[in-house]
Amino acid sequence: MESFPLFLGRREIGRVDLSGADGKYDLYAVCPRSDYVYRVFDGEKSLGVMLPRDGDFVLSKKGVSCRKSFEILRCRPSEEIARPLPFALSQGEETKDFSFLKDELLKKSLSAAENVRCAHFGGKDYIYFPFADGESPMSPFFFCLSVIEYGGGLYAAFCLDGDEIKTIFSVSG
Repeated sequence: MESFPLFLGRREIGRVDLSGADGKYDLYAVCPRSDYVYRVFDGEKSLGVMLPRDGDFVLSKKGVSCRKSFEILRCRPSEEIARPLPFALSQGEETKDFSFLKDELLKKSLSAAENVRCAHFGGKDYIYFPFADGESPMSPFFFCLSVIEYGGGLYAAFCLDGDEIKTIFSVSG
C-alpha cells in the first residue's frame, strides 16, 4: 500500500491510500469533516465526492485508474463551478499575504484591493476579487484580468503559472 498527501490549496489536510497494481487501485481517502462538499481530484479528473463517516470525510473506491497526486475541489452545497475558473469561488481563501509573489507592484496592488481570494489548484495560483467600475488598485494589471459573472456579481480573476501572469481564458487544463 502507498500513502499520498491530500491537499486543499497548499495545505495538506488528509491522506489517500492506494493498493493494487497494473494501473487499477483501491483508493481510500480521508480528511477532517467540513461544512463544504469535498470532491477528490487527481489533476485530470474527479474521483468522487467524500462522504461523512465517523466524524471524517471519506472516499472509498475499488478499481480506480488515477494519477498519484490528489487535491480537493471544495464548494458549498448547491454551489456551482465559477466558469471559466476550474472550481467554485469558495475554493479560495481570503488573504492579504502575498509573500509568495515576486512582482512588487502586483503585491502592492493586491494588498490595496478588497476581498482578495487566492486558490492554489492544479499547480497554479488563481487570484480573484469583486470587480466594479471605477478606479482600482489593480488598474496596472487590467490587461491580464478576466471578468467573470457569477451569482449576480462580477469578479476579476487571473492566474499565476509559475511567475507568468495569465488571463483565466488563456490557462489550459
